[in-house]
Amino acid sequence: MSKQPFIRTREAILSDPYDAYVVNTRAIQQKYVYQLWPLKRIFRYIDMLAEFGFNSVMLTDTAEDYCSTGYQLSRQQWTQKLHAICAYAKTKGMRRTLFVWGTGAVAGDYSKIKKDELLSWTFWHPCPCVKGGNAALDRHYRTQARHAPHFDHLVTHWGDPGGCRGGKCTFNTAMELHNRMLAAFRRKDPDIASTFSLWSMHMPEFGGKWPGYESVQTVLQAGILPGDVGVAMHGRFRLKEARAIVNSGRRAGVWAWYLADDEVMPSLHVHTKVMGEYFNALPPEASRLVSWHTIDSNCHLLNVPGLYVGAQLLVDPSRNADRLLREFCSRAFGQAGEGFATGLSAIARTRCQSDYMRLARLLVGLTFKGAPDEHEQPEKHLRIVRAARKVVDRLKLDRSHKSDLPLIIEPAAFLKELRVHLCAIEQYAAFRCAFAKAMRRGAPITQSNMPSVDKPGPYMDQFEHKLYREHLDWQGMVDKWPAKLG
Repeated sequence: MSKQPFIRTREAILSDPYDAYVVNTRAIQQKYVYQLWPLKRIFRYIDMLAEFGFNSVMLTDTAEDYCSTGYQLSRQQWTQKLHAICAYAKTKGMRRTLFVWGTGAVAGDYSKIKKDELLSWTFWHPCPCVKGGNAALDRHYRTQARHAPHFDHLVTHWGDPGGCRGGKCTFNTAMELHNRMLAAFRRKDPDIASTFSLWSMHMPEFGGKWPGYESVQTVLQAGILPGDVGVAMHGRFRLKEARAIVNSGRRAGVWAWYLADDEVMPSLHVHTKVMGEYFNALPPEASRLVSWHTIDSNCHLLNVPGLYVGAQLLVDPSRNADRLLREFCSRAFGQAGEGFATGLSAIARTRCQSDYMRLARLLVGLTFKGAPDEHEQPEKHLRIVRAARKVVDRLKLDRSHKSDLPLIIEPAAFLKELRVHLCAIEQYAAFRCAFAKAMRRGAPITQSNMPSVDKPGPYMDQFEHKLYREHLDWQGMVDKWPAKLG
């Protein structure tokens, strides 16, 4: 790197592709859920992240790790694998962060949590004011603290999932519980650093689970967290929050989510617009204020281009995200790179232009107030993706090219994925064109008189089919829509 990176600690969060299709489809789990890969392949993943520009990795031992693998890993097996990954990342000079749900899914045997319970977040989150809560929490913290010698940093997460279940806790309780967990970790490693995350606290349905949170000042003025505990901002950098955290003597971090990827709508996402607009707008002061910043990685294999773009923007946020995408394609695919870039750019300009309304909704808690997605100009999307498919369908691999990037997916395999996902996007755009036309005319809309969208197959291409079903479902309950979602 020719100059000092803008963000000092650039962290990739390795999480899971997470929805019912993944949880219930063994072939999808084996292919896309990294915990099930051989260690050799996971080590190559770490190599790739380091080459892209990351110097830190965030790992987890949560119920999602077991649910998303279809419970194909026992806790002992994942623990051994997790520690091996940490040891390898350490040889690359990378920091290791453990992400822990403060009160989420603390049962000793995660295999007893039913899949539908996990997906609907109805499983038990104990807190100090419910019977047996303190004992369950201490058990949870001791279990997580076994990982302490393998990590440098602990991030605790409180609002999603978690919260008070007995009506007597406050936001102060969450900070006190952070201290209890940190004490358990420091009994195993006295030097481990920690951060308290504000993720979702500004959203009433999540932050309200710990009554009393108003702003970052609620943390800074409480006098509960020790002075060496950092504070992570929710989802994105916020200048006033960062200044307040740093001025209080604490480290400020950004726990970013729905930035490079989408955990709950897993598929091939190309968030060049989302990341470009965000990073290009960061003020120079952010470099001094922010000690670490994450990029989310959920849809493993499919999200490789986005990880490259995100890492490079952490190094230099002034760069153009679309040019970085083309840079990646050239390095990864040689002379075929321009064709790959055409296909990926089409996804960025259609599916990920605003992520079919999902991105902003998930971040700020908005709900739909009308027919979904029609502001997205389906006719324009159809033109874009059809033009891209003509290029990608006849694209030939550059067999002579040797990438200087340690990729975790072969070019031929990625080309297959790209073609499948472009086909799904085209089908959905054609359906939305017909849907919008029928809506304007007041014509009836049924599954039989609308263009169809293929059901998901062996690829993680179910995103469009889910939205297709949502359109038809919405049309079937027009009068109930506001009460159902609003």
